[in-house]
Amino acid sequence: MIWILIKTEVNILTSAATDNLLRSKFLLDPSIIFLNHGSFGACPIPVFEEYQRWQLELERQPVEFLGRRADTLLEHARQRLGDYLHAEADDLVYVPNATLGLNTVARSLDLQPGDEILTTDHEYGALNLTWEFVCRETGARYVQHHVSLPLTTAADFVDSFWESVTEQTRVIFLSHVTSPTALTFPVTEICKRARAAGILTMIDGAHVPGQLPLDLTALDADVYSGNCHKWLCSPKGSAFLWVHPDLQKQIDPLVISWGWQDDATFVTRQQWQGTRDLAAFLSVPAAIDFARENNWEAVRAACHTLVSETRQRVAALTGLAPLCPDSTDYFMQMAAMPLPVIDAEALKRRLYDEFRIEIPIVTWQNRNFARVSIQGYNTRADANCLLNALQTLLPQVTIRPD
Repeated sequence: MIWILIKTEVNILTSAATDNLLRSKFLLDPSIIFLNHGSFGACPIPVFEEYQRWQLELERQPVEFLGRRADTLLEHARQRLGDYLHAEADDLVYVPNATLGLNTVARSLDLQPGDEILTTDHEYGALNLTWEFVCRETGARYVQHHVSLPLTTAADFVDSFWESVTEQTRVIFLSHVTSPTALTFPVTEICKRARAAGILTMIDGAHVPGQLPLDLTALDADVYSGNCHKWLCSPKGSAFLWVHPDLQKQIDPLVISWGWQDDATFVTRQQWQGTRDLAAFLSVPAAIDFARENNWEAVRAACHTLVSETRQRVAALTGLAPLCPDSTDYFMQMAAMPLPVIDAEALKRRLYDEFRIEIPIVTWQNRNFARVSIQGYNTRADANCLLNALQTLLPQVTIRPD
């Protein structure tokens, strides 16, 4: 039954193929203009088939799979991911999502009253809540540095951010690519300065693997967690937590299970957390292979070009300036495009109900944005549909001043 469902969906997609051949390799509903890859990703058919193959293999002999094979299988999958990230496999573990990975570290740190965690006002809401919880428990302070828009240069960003570092700063927590504003922050230079100052760095890389080249060795953060199920297009629930070797002994798992032993390594402490489906983790190598086989560097470049064109067209429609210069230094496949003062919920609902466009309308700092994600399956026709819909709807949902 599983394979019949897959083949049926393939036939639907193939018969409705657009001018983009990659579209036929994804399971997305062809009736939807999907411009929201950044939220949960989308899994290609060959990778999804590998995912289901692992699930079937688990069910055929669960005791052998989990009891005798799991460690070896996960070691291979970690090695493949480590090679992709330019990192040692023993310095990373698979986790269901970047939020869980970063929670694991945040809740392990020995923070004291008055210690400061320095971040920006562009961070992901769930992680803001994580740090608020940690600060409530420890007496530490969560300090959100205001990042002015539009961005100008990386040097200006770093210098401005560093002005908020104090003698109490113990942790710097930054998004590599921000969720609400879709901006790429210059985290490499921040990590370099922080290491020289003895400040621990934690990087939220939820949107990075598959969208930006990532070399964890060169970045030299203390902690990095990223999702594979977003831009790398692996199955949902596949992400990683990487921790610098000097910090690993301090990091306790969120679940204490059989890996909690005196002689345990970072991997063994974190990896076994009771019975769970490992199929998404074991399918990450297939996602890496899919990207290589489909020349993903060229795909990313083409996607960036389409995002760039789209945000220029939206800016021309709204009269509102973009958030950053037109460069891959600041965005790659995702951009937040400023909108006028609108009823955001109404716009999002009507884009979907009337035009079948799946896209987040973000409200951040009392401003509204259309966050457009362009993946290899998108075409210029998708962008045209968005522009036509905005041209129709914006005058109807704009909130006029009294």
